[in-house]
Amino acid sequence: MTYWYKGALHEGGVTLGVDSPAFRYGAGFFETLLWNGAEPWLLDAHIARLEGSLARFSVDYQPCDYPAVIAHVVEACGLRDTTARINILVPIEDADAAASPLVLAAPWTPPRPDATRTLRLASQPAQSPLGMHKSMNYLGNWLERRAALRDGYDDVVVTLPGNIVLETTTAALLFSDGTNFCAPAGLTRLRSTTLDAARTVLPVHDCTIRVAELFSFRHAYMLNALVGMLPVRAIGTHAYDVDAAPCARLRPLLLGLHD
Repeated sequence: MTYWYKGALHEGGVTLGVDSPAFRYGAGFFETLLWNGAEPWLLDAHIARLEGSLARFSVDYQPCDYPAVIAHVVEACGLRDTTARINILVPIEDADAAASPLVLAAPWTPPRPDATRTLRLASQPAQSPLGMHKSMNYLGNWLERRAALRDGYDDVVVTLPGNIVLETTTAALLFSDGTNFCAPAGLTRLRSTTLDAARTVLPVHDCTIRVAELFSFRHAYMLNALVGMLPVRAIGTHAYDVDAAPCARLRPLLLGLHD
């Protein structure tokens, strides 16, 4: 694996000190975005979210020239003319020193906009305020999604105490009655760069949605930086009508791709 860290390209694995906060506690933040074959898509929004989290928790870090570094990594990985997944991680190696971003690229093919997903509800409510940030301490979501994948689902609907719907472990949620769109408005929902972009086109309202109300909607969708917007075919045993038209319409905006 080729990656950029502390001002240079490296090969192989990343070495972290066993006493570092990143190694011991999963301390750090990350972003995942799409290289669409020409550029890192919606990069400014992702960097703003990353730096907002770093500032919120008083993490000093040395930013890099992200467009140039990403292009360099993509080129080194032989991915320049294809789509790829870009990960930007900021592991906290020393509580008293500035952290450095680590940038890597991997092959990734976005699904077509008419692909569908099936979800199930999480086994227990999420209660950490870190849900508002893309913390590297992601174990709870990772365990939930791993169990769901083993049972044949694509992801898990994360809820808050009181059965308030939040998001999935990897994506924002959006529901529709066929005309209007409603995004769950839980207080600890991660701000989605992809949903923010979709709001510039779709009539999206923020709504408090409880689990019992999930089944009153006609359509459901999930949105993230690597898939754009995809229809949700079912949550648990409840099936939704699949309407891929909004997904295809927003694909150039959300992914910078034209099929």
